Amino acid sequence: MDDDAIEAAEALAGSTGAAALLDGLDAIIKEPDEEQAEAVLDALLRMSSDIKSPEVLTTLASRLTTLGGCLSTFMDAAVVVEVLFAVLNKLDLKGFGTRDNAENVLKAMDSHSDGEETLVEYGCLVIAKLAATSEEGKGHLIELDAGGMLDRAEGIITNERNKKYVTEARKVLST
Repeated sequence: MDDDAIEAAEALAGSTGAAALLDGLDAIIKEPDEEQAEAVLDALLRMSSDIKSPEVLTTLASRLTTLGGCLSTFMDAAVVVEVLFAVLNKLDLKGFGTRDNAENVLKAMDSHSDGEETLVEYGCLVIAKLAATSEEGKGHLIELDAGGMLDRAEGIITNERNKKYVTEARKVLST
């Protein structure tokens, strides 16, 4: 999916545009291109932030398998993971609670813990959201020691205001 196709899909807006971008992301996962994955996720993030288009969130939530595949494929690309975590944080992650997805969230946070503070912050938000919306996901996070990752995240996050993300994730995991 090139830049023109991304712009055209984004211009469609709503669920049609989001679906076109997700179809493009599926193709990018099959033939990985970090730059294009980031561009598609950036477009999805912009679309999901449009308060006038709640159907975009519904479309994204219906394609959690694609987003999980993106995380698995681009695990080593901090810039892609960071934007993906920002997108995931906007969604109901009820269908994202597989062991693989929970494990990949924690692996991504751990492998990018040096110099990627914002990614770790978003990761804490994803942990909280996943634990709050998926009992299965919550169970996997607990089993995979998300608490240990949150302990490390607390030391990584330097902005005192954003340390609350760690506290929120711990709270959701413990209830």
